[in-house]
Amino acid sequence: MHPIYLDYNATTPLRPEVLEAMLPYLQTHFGNPSSIHRAGRRAKQGLETAREQIAALIHANRLGGEPIGEYETFVRNLPFYTRLKQVPVTDDTSAMAFLNSTDRVFLVLNRRDYERLKTLVGRPLNLIGEVTYWNTAGVRLGTLLEPVPEEDLDTVVLVSNR
Repeated sequence: MHPIYLDYNATTPLRPEVLEAMLPYLQTHFGNPSSIHRAGRRAKQGLETAREQIAALIHANRLGGEPIGEYETFVRNLPFYTRLKQVPVTDDTSAMAFLNSTDRVFLVLNRRDYERLKTLVGRPLNLIGEVTYWNTAGVRLGTLLEPVPEEDLDTVVLVSNR
């Protein structure tokens, strides 16, 4: 018989793909991505890779001139990576209006915001893809010694209203 673990407030198991994505930044590529030293440049490369993955998802799924919105995620430089115009989506009201457009649109947003908004929008949303990355913005010494995946990892999703 397998034991049942109920104290997920203390710790949780990592999904294998999350562990695989996070290990290099916990073992060898840790650093402040805003710094110019070598460790910071390596950490910044991890963020750049995640941004490029989202851009690739967008390019693979666009049919034409569909607008792309960004809602409070790390992809503020999305136009740079996709060479496409970005529509600012600044709050829940504008996100719902954007997703309820009569035209096909894409929105990049945090997984938590997606889970909340999909119940508010009033129409099914098409989850196209997601990228999990280590958010190094709040890294402290304690994070490196005892990482908390629920706090240190972010998942960004790409959705469409069609």
